[in-house]
Amino acid sequence: MSIHFEQVVLENWLVYRGRVTINFGSLSTDNKNIIVIHGLNGYGKTSLLRGIRWAFHQYLPEKSLHECFNTGAIRVGDRDLSVEVHFLVDGIPHQLIRRAKARLDGSGEAIAASEQPPELIIDGRALEGAVQDAIEQLFPRECQQFFFFDGLEIETYASKQRPSEIREAIERVLGIPEVRNLRTDLGRVRERWEEERDRLLGKEEEHHSLVDELKDLRIEEEGLQSGLEEEREKRNALKHLVNELDKRSSALEGIQAERERLQTLERSRDLRERTINEKEKQLDTAMHNAACHLLLPLLQKQSARLQAKTGTRGYREVQTAELQARKKILEEILESMRCVCEREVTTNVATTFENQVKDIDEILNRARQVDRNRDVESFAVRQTTLARIIGILEAEPIDVPQAFQLKQKLELEIQEITQDIATVEEKLSEYGESEVREVYQLRGEKKKELGRIDN
Repeated sequence: MSIHFEQVVLENWLVYRGRVTINFGSLSTDNKNIIVIHGLNGYGKTSLLRGIRWAFHQYLPEKSLHECFNTGAIRVGDRDLSVEVHFLVDGIPHQLIRRAKARLDGSGEAIAASEQPPELIIDGRALEGAVQDAIEQLFPRECQQFFFFDGLEIETYASKQRPSEIREAIERVLGIPEVRNLRTDLGRVRERWEEERDRLLGKEEEHHSLVDELKDLRIEEEGLQSGLEEEREKRNALKHLVNELDKRSSALEGIQAERERLQTLERSRDLRERTINEKEKQLDTAMHNAACHLLLPLLQKQSARLQAKTGTRGYREVQTAELQARKKILEEILESMRCVCEREVTTNVATTFENQVKDIDEILNRARQVDRNRDVESFAVRQTTLARIIGILEAEPIDVPQAFQLKQKLELEIQEITQDIATVEEKLSEYGESEVREVYQLRGEKKKELGRIDN
């Protein structure tokens, strides 16, 4: 920063009465920015230096401000005092003005002064507030001796009779003690800064170590993120597979229900087939014994007559007409080979009928040849035989039309069941038993694996 004083204006300051202007000229081209003021004693050199110091720092080491008013001006009633300093800072014009006003006693002597705030005008614009702070930045109070000093003190410093005082004065004017203190303070500051530097270097090394560790952690994090993404993709794929297997299992549960239904249908069909076989056997037996059932009323009547005649009347009184009638019916059936219900007579039935015809002929022949005394015992035997035959016929009654109707109904039901069985078997042909087991097993394994991933 370059500072050059151009002009000082003193008004009623010490020996300077009225408004006095002192010009220092422009800055020299060789940058020798030192101004030396010389003159006889009592001509105002010290007053000028004190005025400049007061303007900048209110520095008055040996006088009070009211003692700085020009006495001639006070006598004529001029109580205003001011010092103006015009200077350049890096080529920018500055103007510093400090003013004061004297208070007089009854005799007209200045006894006190009221000082006004300083004014600082920079490049034609007055600075608003903090003027003294701005001055301190330009001319620090602690360094004023480097800017303004009195030559009288230089002469005192140069005296050979007092070398130590000269040295102390010069050092004081030049601020050497402050420099020494500053050097000591700077040494301490340097030590603190070196300690701080070492601490920061240690922190820097720790920082670098932490940075390296952070890099490793980031690399590890990237690896974990990549692994996590792979696990997430694996989990999603596994979850999708489990969902598909659940759907497949649901479908197979329906197939299992169809299998159970098929087994139920097959059992129902087998039951009906067994029932039809039993009914066919009953019908065959009924057809076989149909002629015997037709003879049942006659046999019952004959049994009653035999019982009556066995005890009281002879054999010849037995009416043979009924036996002959039965014989005739049996012969007609054997000749046509058809029963009275229009059903064809089987070989077994025909053989039975032939044997019955022979029995009737034998009975009729014996009735004509044997006397009554010998036939009584024969009547009893035949009575027993007839009773046995009648008991057999009465113990096996069957409703033939109802049996036929039930058989037809069961055959229709079997047809319907067979159609249902075919439909279910066609549906089940797409799924093998091993496939069902594999799907259920695979679903269980994948669900366990998915549970391990989630945990």
